[in-house]
Amino acid sequence: MSFPTILESISDLNREQIEHLLISSKTKINLTDNGQYWERYTSKFKTKPIISTFFFEPSTRTKNSFLVAALRSGCHTLDFKADESSIKKGEQLDETIKTLKYQGVELIIIRSNKANILNEFKINPIIPMINGGDGSNQHPTQALTDLFTALNLKHIKENQNLLIVGDAKYSRVIHSLIPMFKLWNINILISTLSYFLPNDMDNIEYIEDINQALAKADMVYILRPQIERHTSDSDEYKEIFNELVSKYKITAKRLNNLNKFVPIYHPGPANIGVEIDEEIIKSKNYQAYQQVKHSIFMRMSLIEESILNYRKPR
Repeated sequence: MSFPTILESISDLNREQIEHLLISSKTKINLTDNGQYWERYTSKFKTKPIISTFFFEPSTRTKNSFLVAALRSGCHTLDFKADESSIKKGEQLDETIKTLKYQGVELIIIRSNKANILNEFKINPIIPMINGGDGSNQHPTQALTDLFTALNLKHIKENQNLLIVGDAKYSRVIHSLIPMFKLWNINILISTLSYFLPNDMDNIEYIEDINQALAKADMVYILRPQIERHTSDSDEYKEIFNELVSKYKITAKRLNNLNKFVPIYHPGPANIGVEIDEEIIKSKNYQAYQQVKHSIFMRMSLIEESILNYRKPR
């Protein structure tokens, strides 16, 4: 099966390719669930590839998840530090990537605070690259992880309701998650202040009242306030954020009033006491650690497909 050399957004993948990734990831999770050991996993690579994480922004989950996934897949890893590179001397990004290529790197995982940073490489790719999050644009591997987790744990299925709560305006995760979950015929609901709605609301149901929204939800996806992506620091703006927290924080009381089990997802980092209560973090509803666990299997599959596709004879 073909795989995009540059994976920038969910739109770079069709349903067949996503299903292939889901099946591949499920095979890997069975190794651990059946009590076997990672040492028994057979790498798909005849020679060990070198992959590089290339992060212009801080990251705990995505970066370390890719590094662990690379090691589990039988790869060497290189943690490229942009602040210590020739980029600080004015070197253009494409020149830096060419240098890494000729040093033997076969895959780059890149994160940037700039949106659409990978667009320029799509016509004539230098090397396979996977978007680890670009500004407020996309985060495809997080969305793939979340779909895999939700389907594997049977938390949602076709025609059920996924409720998104919080700051959806600048969330790159949501810009990947919404179109992908729609591919699986899952209904998307959003509950937040109108100020925090995404620009594209096609086929999305807006429910302003959080309690009414929770009553309809089969699964909840919480977003932290994306303070670093909003530009204003006015008093009015701060009041809007305070209103978001006061009205839409997910609390144990709100969940207890539902009389049903609702899985709570969060892409992290979670701000306890802001968008979510500590009591929820400690409850069986909270699935963020399962998301982290599943991310290794999905990112292993992404690494394998990217490099194997690149190594095919042209």
